[in-house]
Amino acid sequence: MAAAADRLLAALEASRGGHLLDRLIGLASGFRADTHYPPDDARDERSGAQYYYHAHWQDERAAGEHGHFHCFVAERHPRRRAEPLRRPRSGGPPLSHLVGLSIAPSGLPSRLFTVNHWVADDFVYPAAAMKQALDRFVLTAAGGPEPVNVWLQAVVALFRPQIAALLDARDAAWAAHAGGDPFDDRDLELPSSCAADIDAQIAAVDAALT
Repeated sequence: MAAAADRLLAALEASRGGHLLDRLIGLASGFRADTHYPPDDARDERSGAQYYYHAHWQDERAAGEHGHFHCFVAERHPRRRAEPLRRPRSGGPPLSHLVGLSIAPSGLPSRLFTVNHWVADDFVYPAAAMKQALDRFVLTAAGGPEPVNVWLQAVVALFRPQIAALLDARDAAWAAHAGGDPFDDRDLELPSSCAADIDAQIAAVDAALT
């Protein structure tokens, strides 16, 4: 986590004070809601990691959010450890949603969250398998801008304890669901979420090392 913090700060320094998201979406040329950035997602064929950034329309967007990242791992990694709880309905890409990351207009993370199956239409695996798959979120060969790849991979590593807890809370929310299919409940869009403060997280890591 400490090494991830160093990589994260180096990526921010490489942006020379500019908005890191400008490397990904080109803020100066405008930003369209419900559009993937990069257009075909960023994929690392070696690790199986994948991500994209987008935003909902203004009236559907969370307060104080510019947009958010959706982070995935290839279904082949958790598959070795467990049977999926749900499979995609659409026959789409063989992916499992790992975590979402909300970004404030400042360009800094504000929240981490998980999504329900109907949102991502992915291969859903138990939290135990997905926590092991955290090690597979590697973006060294991804197609997105390198500073963004380095930064996003570092953020996921830095907040590993919170992401693990969110995956457990996601499974608990499904288990506690009363009536109907919890994976298809439109009122259960985000089974779990928590605040994400980079400065506080780095301070906590430094304090633990000290």
